[in-house]
Parts: sequence; C-alpha cells; structure tokens
Amino acid sequence: MANGPLIIDLMHPVDAVLQFPTIGRVSDKNVDIPLWVKYDGMPYDLTGHQLGFYGRDAKGVAKIALQDPVGPAIEAGRVTFTMPGAAFQAAGEYQEAWFRIEKDGQLISSQNVKFNVLENNVEFGVDDEPYYSDVEKLITELKNDTAKSKDDALSIISEFETKFQAEYSKVTSLSNEMTTQMKWIIDQLDLIKAKVQSSDIATKSELEQALLQMNKDIFESLKQKADKTYIDNYLAKITYVPTTFVDLNALQAKYPSGANGLYITADTGHKFIWDGSAWKDCGAYQSAGLADGSVTIDKLSNNAFTYVSSDNMAFHRTAMSRGFNNYEKLKFEVGTISGADGSDVEANNTVRTALGAMNYQGIAVFTFNPSKYQWKLAQYDANRKFVKFLTDWNSGQNNHIDFESGQYYRLLVSTIDSSAIDANDVLLNVKVASLNNKMTYNLGDLTRNFDHMITIGGGAEPEISVDKSQNIKITMPANPLIMFDGMGSNVAVSPVAYNGITFTLTHANVLVWNLQKNTISVQAISDNRDKLNVILADNIYGQINNGFFSQFYDRKIARNDVGYQINIAGNNHPSFVSNSDNSLDVIMPNSSLVYFNHFGKQIKISDSKYYGKAINLPTSSVLLWNFDTNEIVAQPQESERPVNSIILANNIYKHVTSGYFEQYFKEQFGPEYADSYRAYAEQNIAYNDQDITVVGDELWIGLQSSPDHDAAHTGQIIRLDRNLKQVGRYVHNLGHLNTMDYCANNDTLLVGNASDEASAVPEIILIPNVSKLKVDPDWPLIDYNSDTVIKIKFPDISPMGIGAVFGETPDVAYLLIGGAPGMNSVVKIELGMGASDLSCAGYGAFIKNTDGYNGTAQYVRRYYGRTMEVNQGATFYNGKIYGAFCRSKTHFAKITLHEPQLTNHDGFYSIEDWTIADYGTEPNGMAIYDGLYMRTTYDGKLVDMPLSNRQGGQANIGETVKMPFRGSNIQITPTSPVTDLYVEVVDGQNFTVKSASEKTGTCNWTAAID
Repeated sequence: MANGPLIIDLMHPVDAVLQFPTIGRVSDKNVDIPLWVKYDGMPYDLTGHQLGFYGRDAKGVAKIALQDPVGPAIEAGRVTFTMPGAAFQAAGEYQEAWFRIEKDGQLISSQNVKFNVLENNVEFGVDDEPYYSDVEKLITELKNDTAKSKDDALSIISEFETKFQAEYSKVTSLSNEMTTQMKWIIDQLDLIKAKVQSSDIATKSELEQALLQMNKDIFESLKQKADKTYIDNYLAKITYVPTTFVDLNALQAKYPSGANGLYITADTGHKFIWDGSAWKDCGAYQSAGLADGSVTIDKLSNNAFTYVSSDNMAFHRTAMSRGFNNYEKLKFEVGTISGADGSDVEANNTVRTALGAMNYQGIAVFTFNPSKYQWKLAQYDANRKFVKFLTDWNSGQNNHIDFESGQYYRLLVSTIDSSAIDANDVLLNVKVASLNNKMTYNLGDLTRNFDHMITIGGGAEPEISVDKSQNIKITMPANPLIMFDGMGSNVAVSPVAYNGITFTLTHANVLVWNLQKNTISVQAISDNRDKLNVILADNIYGQINNGFFSQFYDRKIARNDVGYQINIAGNNHPSFVSNSDNSLDVIMPNSSLVYFNHFGKQIKISDSKYYGKAINLPTSSVLLWNFDTNEIVAQPQESERPVNSIILANNIYKHVTSGYFEQYFKEQFGPEYADSYRAYAEQNIAYNDQDITVVGDELWIGLQSSPDHDAAHTGQIIRLDRNLKQVGRYVHNLGHLNTMDYCANNDTLLVGNASDEASAVPEIILIPNVSKLKVDPDWPLIDYNSDTVIKIKFPDISPMGIGAVFGETPDVAYLLIGGAPGMNSVVKIELGMGASDLSCAGYGAFIKNTDGYNGTAQYVRRYYGRTMEVNQGATFYNGKIYGAFCRSKTHFAKITLHEPQLTNHDGFYSIEDWTIADYGTEPNGMAIYDGLYMRTTYDGKLVDMPLSNRQGGQANIGETVKMPFRGSNIQITPTSPVTDLYVEVVDGQNFTVKSASEKTGTCNWTAAID
C-alpha cells in the first residue's frame, strides 16, 4: 500500500498522538514505512541513532521492532522503517503504540501513534505471537552463520552466546519474565554446544535441526510468557516523559555525576543532557510556539534550505526532468579502489558503492555540482574480479551507460580538488537512474516549451533579419539569457561570450542552447541533441516558427499574412484612379500607416511624405512598404523584393486583388460604373467654366480666378435669368470655384476650391447676404481678403482643396474629399453660428458679434464609399448629394449617405450613377433646377436631365412652349391675374397656353415625360 511519510517531530507535545496511515493487511510482510523525523519543524540528523516500534496489537499481543536508520537522506531525517510481518497478525487498531528514538542507549524522544491493520479475507491460519525483533535477528544470524560451515559451529555458537548475553543485560532492568526467557535461550545454546563437542550432533543437518527446534521452543515459550501483565510491566519501564527540576542547581544536586536521559529546568524551560563531564544546555524544550516574524536568518542552520531545493522540490533536479521515473537509492562508503586489482583502498576524498550494489542493466549519471565532484565506473567480471575502469573521471552527465549481463559495477565519486569528501553531500549532488526506469517522454523537455521560463537580462532583445536567400541572422542580445524552472529556481545563465554574437540559420537549421554544456550553437533540425536543451529558434523557409526567439521574429519581421495588423491613423482610406493604360493611381491616405505585431506593439509608421501622394501602379506590379528603409514604392511583381516588407496592393489590369489596400479598392469600385443613359435636353449658353448654382430665379455660373487669390487675376460669377440672359455679375478672386452652392434660408454662397493644383488649400468660403452685396457697379468685386468673405481651413481633413455643399440645414455642410485624384469620402461638418464658438474642438477663428456664421466649424463624421472620378460640381437636394464627375469618362451620380450604427463610427455612402450620350468632354457644374432637373453645362451648352418622369417650366400666355422632352398630361398653374387659361396642344413636344378672354399673362406648367 502507498504510505506516508509519517512526520515525527521531536518537539511534539508528549501527549500528542499521530494518526498513522493504514499501511497493511493481516499477513503482510516487511512493509516499508517512510518516516521524516524533524526537530521543531526542521530536518533532524538520525546518524548513529536507533529506531524502535513498540506496541500491543488489537488482540493485546506485544510487538517490538528495532532497527538502525536506513533511507534516502538519514542526515535529513528521511528514513525507511521496515515493519516486520509479525506486526500484521491481528486485524484492527493497535491498543497502544509508539516510536522510540535512541542514541548511544539514551532515549531522545518517543511519539505515540495510532496504528491500524486491515482484514485479509483471502489468507487464513495467521497465528498471533509475541515478537521481539532483536531476538529474531540474532537467531536468524545464528542459523545463517552455522549453515556456512560445520567446522566453525563451536566458535559461531560461542560468538552468539556473547550477543545473547548482551541482550540479556539490556532486559534485566525491564522485566523478570524477559530476563528468564533470555537466560533460557543462553542455556539452550550451551546445550547445543555440548552436543557438538560430544558428537551427539555430528552432521551439519543435525545442527540445523537442533537450531530449528530451539527457535520453535523459544517462540512457544514467548507465546506463553508474554501476557498482558508482562507487556504492561515492560512498557512501564520505558520512560519517555523528561524529568523536570526547579532549576539547574537542583538537577546538579540530584545527579552531580550525571545520568542518562533528558531533563528539563522549569525556570528556563531548557533541556539538559550529560555530555560525560557536565550538564549541557541544549536550548528550549517546548513552548507555546514562535511569535510571528521572530525567526531571523541568523537563527537558521546553513542547511536549513537544503531540502527545500532538493530533489523533492526543485523540478530541474528531479528524475522526471531528466527523463526517468525515479533515481536509485545508493549507499556510498568513504574510500576508493585500486587501479590494479579493484580492491578497496582508503581515501578521504572519494566514496564508492559496494561491489554488487548496482544490479542494473544500465544507468544514467547526473551531477548537480560539476565544479566540485567527478565520477567514474569500475567493471568486475562474474567472479567479482576487477576488469577495468569503464569510464574515466567525468564531471558532466551521461544519459545512457549499458552494463554487460553477469558483470558487476561500482561507482566512484571524488572531489575535484582532492579535499575531504562528504558522503551525504554526494547523495544530494550525484544521482543515478536505472535505464529500466526511463520514461517514453522527457517531461523536462515538455516543460521547457513554456516561454516564460526564459528571460533576458535588462529586457534586451535579439536582432533578427532575413536575407533574400531565406537565411535568418540572429544577433544575440547584449545581456545573457536566464532560464528558470517551474519553481522559479535559476537553472542556467548563458555565458557572456555569446552576448552580441551573430548566428546564421539556413533553412532547416535550429539555434540550440545546450543547458548541460551551457553552449549555444546552430544544428540541423534532424541532428541528435542532449536531453537538456532549449530551442531558441528554427528556420523554415525564412520564418521562425518555434523557439523562444519566435516572439521577437514576429515583432521585427513583417508578416504579409496578417492584414489586420495595419491601421491607418485617423481611419483615413486610400483611393484609386483607373487609367486608360491599365495602370492605377494609388492615392495614399492623408495620414500614416501604422504596423503592429501580434502582441499589439507598434513596429513601423510610414513617413509623412506619403500623405495624399499619388503613386502610379502599372498593371502586373505591386506596391510595397519596405520596413528596412520605410519607403513605399511600386515595382514589377516578378522582381525580387525585400523579405522585411508588406504588400499594400497589386494591379492586375486595373484591379487590386491582394494586399492591405485590396479591401479599400473593393469598397471604392464595387461594381463597375453603370452604363445606363438618361435623356437630356440642351440649350445654347454663352458661359461655362466651373460650378453653377441657382439663386432665386437666377442661374449663377462661376468662372475661376487664380488660386493664389491675386486681385490682378480675377474671375467672374455671371448671373443669368430664366431665359439665360445676363442680368448681372460679380468679379472675384475667390479661386477655382470647383463647387458653388447657395442657401436660400440665409442668402449665403458656399464655395469650395478642389483642383489639380498642389497649392490648393483645404478650405471653404462663406459669403453671407451674397445677393444684396454693396459693390461698385463698374467693378463689383467680391474680395477674398475682405471682411465680407469668411474662410475656414481644414488642414487635417484633406491634403488638398475640397468641394463643399450645404446640407439639411444652414449650419450643416458636406465636404467632398479627394480633390483632383477623385472623390473618395464625404465629411459632414457643423458650422458655427452666432455665439456658438466651435473652434476649441474644431476649426476656424471665432468672429464675435454676429448672428450669422462666426467663422468656426467642427467635424461630425466621415462617410466612405466607392471612389468617384474628379468632382466637377455638386449640390444637396432632398437629403441627397448630386454631383458631376469626370476624368476619363463623364458620370453623374445621386449619393445617399448612410449613418453608422454607433455614433462614434464612420458612415458610408452608396451611389446611383449614369451618363448621357453624345457628350464625351468634361461637364461643369451641378444644380437642381425647379426641383425637376439636374442641370450642368458643357462648352456652349446647358444640359438638363430629369430627376423623375415629370418636366415643367414657366410659360407666357399666348406663346407656344417647346417642352424639353416629349410629354403629355400637361397641367398649368396661373402666376398672373389671368386665370381663364386652357392648353392647346400643337404636337407631342409643343403646346400653347391661351386665355379665353384673350388676355396676356404668365403661368407654370408641368407634364409627364413620355
């Protein structure tokens, strides 16, 4: 059965009873009980002591077993007590039992225990007899020695008479019954000796039979004599409670010449023993306990922590960490052997095992103090004759040493400096394992897979690079590697010589830290290596997939397989322009790319010189971010590229099919531009240049000025009536007028200056009360630098000029971002009005004392969607943005903005787009006219596209109207006092509104588009 250990503390209270584990059943034989003897919680050295078990079993039969300590660490109190079969003759709990510890015949301590024996329902006929181990031992020795030789029988019997006489002397003071019994045994020996001398016992078999009969008679006699009265008398003689005196003077007065035993003085609570010449104070005997924090380091023995870090606690010292189930229990004796014949030779610097003690098929030897001890093996033949030294002196370890069958082997351990050797210390630092106990897997190897067991001094890291041949160069950290075991003990520190050394790993190489030899080297993956090793790195086609250094590879080398590791600051997006030569212009975001490793550590930030930069990407090429140089470049896809780089995008016939930017390309282009066409109507017009807008009944057409707002290079805003006749103009230096939008609620003109000019500023221009401006009729200048013009810049929203339109209310505007490369996002802003200063968390400079726009604005949200071509004018109508777009192909679009589910996230936009036939040039401007048409201009032409299936306009009564489109179901609404109106249809596209009274006037009309 699995047992113990049973801890016996010499400082336990005398009335304490230890619960002994159930260790056996009736008829068990020689059960080993692990004991750990301590003194006040610390290991107690049992060298030179004797252990005894005393008790009366469940039937009241006496049992006494004595033995010298044996075990794995006697000096630490760790011993094995072998309980003889006689202790297991009656089922049930012992009526009383205790362990007794003596040294040199003097009682050191005794400890009461509870001891239980289980039933055995299989074996029967077990007799319960008294048992005294020393008597049984002497009789067994007598039988064995006598069996060796008849000629020596008399001398052997005489020798054992002396031994029994010694036992007789021990028991004379304990009980008369035991004294009588021992005297009977001695008399029997005298009788046998007389028979040998008279030849009554003439043969070896007769002598053995006589001894057998004596043995039977002895235990029959003990069975009759060892009754309860005897055992009670015997146990009463064994005193285990120390005698107490008032003080030392009282003790000295009582025993001036000393006495055996342990004595206590009440005044100090100290224990005293007689050392042969005086009473010696051995310190405190028992107390209520130690106060918390009262034990200092100075009070601890030098060996106090020997066993805390021993084989049972420190994992790296265990047999399991070396690949074995357990170590073997060896005994060493001081001395060496002769190199000539293998005989024993005295030597105080060496210990040896006994000849025949290592009965194994093979062993492994491990040393834990190689600077102090060395070892070697000696081989003997089947006749125990010395053959040779199997190994030379070795201070390291050997995992596999085979033994020849039928041969004998001895292990020798010596101090390297020839100093005196301590056999107990050798037991701690030199371990032997049998090859039969080798495990399938080395648990130590499995444990070393945990990264946290290695640290680098000072938090230093290795430098790692990969060349074009997929070789990995690892420059070791400037500080040593430190390895810890599972208990946090420092196991190994790499030599300083490896600090800063560079190793090159080709494919299928590993970088190995050999803990046994404390070396770091490159090996092939398939090479054999010592059990005690750690893989620092491997190289599989230029990547480190395993080993402690793999984490640093992930931090330092770009990984193209993890796209989410890149973020774009400010959540900006790249955009793309498709060119006729199958190339793409990649418009970089207006903020940095940021690369993170698997651990969330920021590794690389792209240079600001790439903000908004257009990079041409020909077909069959890739856009690379080179981490080594921090450059973003385009190169042919078949060209050799740096290992430490990220693919941002490729171009396969104007399609991005891989790289981090692929997601944005798909988002931008989605389905190709629609090839749907809409009907349109056109009129001749004398002016067109940039955007247009409707102000009341007027159509304003913007003609650009120079972008630097120079008053010497002005543009115009031409004002046309409904019949496209000029009714006025403004002169301006406002800039490009890429977008021009009007808010009727507060008579304000909004201007944006997106353009191809790199110098274009991302700003909007507000001109309040624009239709009522007081200007010089001969030179009606709207001066960019006057107080009439309000300017708000947005430098971090766009790197170039922006378009702008009013939104749902006068204090909302939408910025069209993307400029010359193409619109790729829309930003919603709030415009500050009156006392609402938005500049603190937004943009602009606050203008005081105004009820209108105060020159400030703040960011609300950005919307992303498919990148359009260059914006040629826009307006906002019924919750949608309408725009004209062109660079290589004309498109018109209705843009719907979609709000995000979470308020702090970006939205997106969707588009409905179309084109018109016959116009391949660039359109200029976008306005909603009469709520029925999208109006734009081309060179010399004004073009209207219906918003729905309705058309309309104004008519003069009595004049024929030509509808823009063929139509029907004409409806009229008078706009003058004449109301007796009716329609006379001329044909499918012409009609006349007449008055029954033949008066003149005006009306509005609408009709369905056929």
